[in-house]
Amino acid sequence: MPEPPDVGKVHLWLLDVRPCIAAEADALELLDDEERARAERLCCPRARAQFVRTRAGLRRILATYLAVPPRSVPIAYGAHGKPRMPCGRLRFNVSHAGGAALLAFASECEVGVDLERIETIDAAEILTTWASPRDYAAWRASSPGDRLAALYRGWVRKEAILKAWGCGFSVAPQELDVPMSARAGEHIVVGTALHRPNCRVLDVPIGSSWTAALAVEGDAPCTASFIVQPA
Repeated sequence: MPEPPDVGKVHLWLLDVRPCIAAEADALELLDDEERARAERLCCPRARAQFVRTRAGLRRILATYLAVPPRSVPIAYGAHGKPRMPCGRLRFNVSHAGGAALLAFASECEVGVDLERIETIDAAEILTTWASPRDYAAWRASSPGDRLAALYRGWVRKEAILKAWGCGFSVAPQELDVPMSARAGEHIVVGTALHRPNCRVLDVPIGSSWTAALAVEGDAPCTASFIVQPA
């Protein structure tokens, strides 16, 4: 089984968390009382299954890294609700959508991930809720055939950064400018104006029906690799 990631490296895990009665029952056994109560509050069966299987997957992976039973993994929460380890070097973040979960793990630096299944959506409504004026101008400047992809690229990059910062709603999405281009490789997002650390943002290749991004706090170079490869 894998060792925890070295400093400067990020481990990515992609999990199947689609509804499955047997898998959900097994997963529920690994959750603590607070997690079970949260699952019970979810009225939608699909959302409940996705949460339960994702949280159990997180516990299994952390248990592997920490060499403890999954139910014994201590999970705390930051000031704005971001799950974290209460002590130690290990950092993590989780995103789930459409029956899949993407999990990122790093040492000594905060990480954020976002995963979205690409669907035809109301671009104007989405842009109103999260785009800065510069984001909107970049989206308008993209070719009509690339606008849906550009929208999703900007969306997941911004969500990943905000999740790495763990800032909740203390930073409005419209305050943050993100690159919308399809250029491969790292994008550096400067957080100085928002009194936040800089982030390195990388697109995560999942498949043609998905868009995903990873954000890593700090200026040091980093590399990301899949421990569980996408199918």
